[in-house]
Amino acid sequence: RVEVLGILPLDNTYTDPKLKDSFFLNSLFASSAVRPCIANGTASYIPTLLSEMPRLFDENILPLDAALIQVSPPDKHGYCSLGVSLEVTRSAVRNAKKIIAQINRHMPRTHGDTFVHMNDIDAYVEHDEPLIEVDYSQEITEVAKIIG
Repeated sequence: RVEVLGILPLDNTYTDPKLKDSFFLNSLFASSAVRPCIANGTASYIPTLLSEMPRLFDENILPLDAALIQVSPPDKHGYCSLGVSLEVTRSAVRNAKKIIAQINRHMPRTHGDTFVHMNDIDAYVEHDEPLIEVDYSQEITEVAKIIG
């Protein structure tokens, strides 16, 4: 079974009950997509602060065999951008044994320490799709109002 470390899972890609014998999700955030799986034991939650997440990889507290990343298409020099996924992804890229990328034209090119050269990517697929977004359209429950 493959253990997947997810930063903020927003869908059931790895928590689909049909895949429970193939994948186990360790999530660094207990998103609404993951909370039911944590409750029934098909996923776990590693409580940590967003600012501490890079240290988990940099100090090999959570070793990474592979980082699955999404990047913008490469520029003429072969550099792709991590786009909106800079929070922890830079550290994952630095520390993973293998880098597997989805090159997605919907990923914006951002500036700063966001670039990954194609030579550093071990495998990639070109597939364009809209970026996953947090759905804020759900009605806020009374419990959420009390917590928030």
